Amino acid sequence: MRPRILGLTAALFALGGTYALQNQLAFNPGAAREGTVIPLPISSAPLLDGTRRSSGGMPDSWFNGDGEPTRVGSEGASLADTLTVERRGRVWWDYARDVSSVTTRLTHAGRTTLLVPVDSAVMKMARKPHQNADGSTPNDETVQKNVAQWLAAHIVPSDVELPTSGPVKTLAEGVEVEIVQDGEGWLVKPGDIKVLGIKDASNGRILYLDGVLAA
Repeated sequence: MRPRILGLTAALFALGGTYALQNQLAFNPGAAREGTVIPLPISSAPLLDGTRRSSGGMPDSWFNGDGEPTRVGSEGASLADTLTVERRGRVWWDYARDVSSVTTRLTHAGRTTLLVPVDSAVMKMARKPHQNADGSTPNDETVQKNVAQWLAAHIVPSDVELPTSGPVKTLAEGVEVEIVQDGEGWLVKPGDIKVLGIKDASNGRILYLDGVLAA
């Protein structure tokens, strides 16, 4: 089977970054120009919200009477559609689209709030989402867990009113966020991360952040 080209690598290359995963993602600037890179295999990452269903790991409320997942219909663009069209959160979305439980959540009915760091914020990270705390590159299984945990810290499994009345839980265990007003804008705590923009979708809302949340 020919490997699927990973959009993340192209994004990082376009932004001037070099990205290498030992035994997993062979990044070569020349090869990247030709589109010959090996994708990050994280599609089997554990479900972020702890729920498991045979057809995708969604909560029971996301299924119709026949036990099939209810997809977003003609009422508008889904979160996944919006992230695909919007360019400022491309790197986060390239990580997320290879985690099946995340793409299932973002393409189906059920309200979700995403806290998506813009590309420049991800590029500034000293330790990339796939790496261990010491900056080392782990084996395949740990890469999957690291990426899934990082994504989960940026996903709130419900609608979020602005400002929040207090901390709200993300899908990452022990990680809570609070959104407070800052003049005419908004800040996400912890970290006082500035909200650069807000985009509504048919199954949730995206807040674009000028920083990343610690998982």
